Amino acid sequence: MKARRLTRFALVLWMPLLVPLVAGGPANAAGPTADAENVEFVGQVGGRTNAVAVQGNYAYIGEGPSLTILDITDPASPTVVGRTAHLFGLVSDVAVAGGYAYVAAYGAGLRVVDVSTPSNPTVVGDCDTGGDARGVAVAGGYAYLAVGDAGLCVVDILTPTTPTQVGVCDTPEGSEGVAVAGGYAYIAEGYDGDLQVVNVSDPTNPTLVGSYDTPGLAKGVAAVGDYVYVADRYGGLIILRNLLSSITGSVLDGSGSSFEGVQITADGAHTATTGASGQYTITNVVSGTYTLMPTTAGYFWSPASRSITVPPDATGQDFTGLNVQKAVAPGGIYAVSYGDVLTYTVGLVFPEERALVLYDRVPTYTTYISGSLVPPTGVIYDPSANATSGTLALSATTPTTVSFAVQVEVTGTAESAPPIVNRACVHPAGEGLEECIWSNEVSSYTYVWCTYLPLILKNH
Repeated sequence: MKARRLTRFALVLWMPLLVPLVAGGPANAAGPTADAENVEFVGQVGGRTNAVAVQGNYAYIGEGPSLTILDITDPASPTVVGRTAHLFGLVSDVAVAGGYAYVAAYGAGLRVVDVSTPSNPTVVGDCDTGGDARGVAVAGGYAYLAVGDAGLCVVDILTPTTPTQVGVCDTPEGSEGVAVAGGYAYIAEGYDGDLQVVNVSDPTNPTLVGSYDTPGLAKGVAAVGDYVYVADRYGGLIILRNLLSSITGSVLDGSGSSFEGVQITADGAHTATTGASGQYTITNVVSGTYTLMPTTAGYFWSPASRSITVPPDATGQDFTGLNVQKAVAPGGIYAVSYGDVLTYTVGLVFPEERALVLYDRVPTYTTYISGSLVPPTGVIYDPSANATSGTLALSATTPTTVSFAVQVEVTGTAESAPPIVNRACVHPAGEGLEECIWSNEVSSYTYVWCTYLPLILKNH
């Protein structure tokens, strides 16, 4: 008796399939005289067939140890147009992608067949899978094979003529079938086995992350999105939902370039690090609400954190890392008037010690308020430049702030409403503003246009 295991799966539907029986065994499986209801017999080709895939007007079937290609333009009259030589193993499954058929050839492992010319299918590559290749699925430049007692085998097929094994995952029982969707491989384990879930977001390191104990024997599997469809020999069709979610996003630096090496955490329980493209992915996240934030020191992060709830998968969770960050108080979108006071604060932080020159010009339409500067050592207000400036000695990962206040010298109108804009920069000593690292830009508004929505009255 199979042991029951608690996993992150929801049972959506269990549909036993009833097979009508007649004296002497099951009803006939094919032929124009077979019992049928709402199904019409159209055509048949071949004898013992263990695999089929369809792409365009062609069907690819496994006939014993060969792959046969059929033209099914007229489904009532399928025609054999090509057949491989002996593949030295029983064709147990086939997947077709990009002009190639990827054949699970049992003891012969993976066979790659060029089917760009259907009348002349040609074996162009092979790979030892370390076990009996019984099922195959293709996704994202990789072939995933169910290889019996050897579990799951992942093969790099970016170059179809030289398929290369890059990952293996041992599953508890012998694997029979495989499907791939959303960064997960689903393994039907067949005899005395269950459905196993393998995280393949890193194909070189496939990892078991879940399972579901089916009532009988899981023999076949298909997956679309979060839903998994399991053919169970004694339990019928079982529909499951994967409750594990992923979180994805990108990180940019202050110049808008991809930011590599940034660590992102979700409540400290899940972490990921951005790659060269600035992208990150956190996988195997169970249902719940999380606080997502970058934890790499030496930057101001915008936003500082994000609150997310999964499922569904959380996408577009992006961050920007700044070394120079500007703020104005009061902030927000409302109109400032003549005589109002605005306080500007620039924050500076770097991952390493730096000696930099600050330049922060007083905005147009304002006047610097004498004595308002709150500076670290070395920074002054320069009346000739109408700016705060000076050399800063910055400690690694320790933020430094400089602030000053101004008085607004203009009142906006509907005809003329100039914004008050400010941003600051720092640059190496001896260099000019062309070498500046700029802050974000902050704006204050001297007039705000109001939008009035019509009031609709309804008589009762």
